[in-house]
Amino acid sequence: MIYCLSDLHLQPEQPAITQAFLSHLHWLNQQKPGQLYILGDLFEAWVGDDYVGPWVQTIIQALAKTCRRHEAFFIHGNRDFLLGQDFAHQVGLTLLPEIHSIEYNSMQITFCHGDHLCTQDLEYMQLRKMLRDPSWQAQFLQQSITKRLAIAKDLRQKSTMSNQHKTTEIMDVTPSAVDQCFHTTQCQVLIHGHTHRPNIHHRQHHNIRIVLGDWRPTASYLKISPVTFPNQASLVNPAAINIELHDPAGSQHIALQQN
Repeated sequence: MIYCLSDLHLQPEQPAITQAFLSHLHWLNQQKPGQLYILGDLFEAWVGDDYVGPWVQTIIQALAKTCRRHEAFFIHGNRDFLLGQDFAHQVGLTLLPEIHSIEYNSMQITFCHGDHLCTQDLEYMQLRKMLRDPSWQAQFLQQSITKRLAIAKDLRQKSTMSNQHKTTEIMDVTPSAVDQCFHTTQCQVLIHGHTHRPNIHHRQHHNIRIVLGDWRPTASYLKISPVTFPNQASLVNPAAINIELHDPAGSQHIALQQN
């Protein structure tokens, strides 16, 4: 079984989402061992692996327990691109490159966060180039924790204000960038987050793009079962792929499924 999630944007100021994540991890611990893919923006802002505190330690301990049961992987998002090997080692995560592909049931599945696909948002792409620059990151990490948190808060506020003036088309993935990703990776299934628009997009040649949801107002994850997930020949059967928007506590359960 493969489990995928993204865009939790965990932060101390949102304890309900943190508790939903902890409940989800507890639920995962009851499942048979499988694979867990976290596709970025696990945290609202990650200012470095030296950022410690009770809230962070609670998440580390809970995630480490789950990683002992499931093989776990992490792809950086646009909010937690500074999450490093120290954190990964503590919890048992394997850090993956920006775009990662696996073969599953004779099919190629590609995972990514998805922000690199939003090429129409020129302002964000310029900011992304700066934030992913190793020299900028090194300089940022030399600042005090307090200074880093202040910079991260300022960047988030500016991003929120800027996004208010952008169309939904600009902030969504660019079709040509998606086409290029399918072509480059030769995948049949592309799974990503970032846009907070959970959906299953059926494309030509029976290719599928699955968009993960964020965790507002309820937890959201993708479950891929080896029993139901089709091989390449039967990929035309859309009932085999479903996104489950699931509150592990049981208060709400919505299935977004292709029948």
